[in-house]
Amino acid sequence: MPKTIMIPKAAIDETIAAFSELPAKQPSDYPLKEAIERILPAINGLVKKGYNLDEICSLLAQKEIILTSSRLKQYLRDFDKSHPKQSRKPRLPGLTAVPALNPIQSADDSKTKVTSKPQATPKPEVTKPATNPDKSYKSPPKPGAEQFK
Repeated sequence: MPKTIMIPKAAIDETIAAFSELPAKQPSDYPLKEAIERILPAINGLVKKGYNLDEICSLLAQKEIILTSSRLKQYLRDFDKSHPKQSRKPRLPGLTAVPALNPIQSADDSKTKVTSKPQATPKPEVTKPATNPDKSYKSPPKPGAEQFK
């Protein structure tokens, strides 16, 4: 049977302390979409300055970031969807919704309760076909039922 290796508790505590003090490791390479997302503020700045997507793609190619303008356009759309815009009309503070009045009530008697119920419409009577008391009623066969006889 193999011998169990024992580690002193002090060594474990020192290792945990040393590992927790290490800084987060930055990746040396990024996937294309993540790279574009990191560069996005600079790309938006170029768009505001009047550059079109083809020009931005050629500038990115000079920095070894190769992609087509249609792919860049798709990435920009994807990033725009992941960060939803705020509503165009900002709500003014202090405004609240006005409760709707019951159409039976008027503005003057809005504090009174309406107790009348709307009239129910009567259901139409269903009449059954007249039957001969000597014969029992048999429903017509369903289509395709002949094959099972």
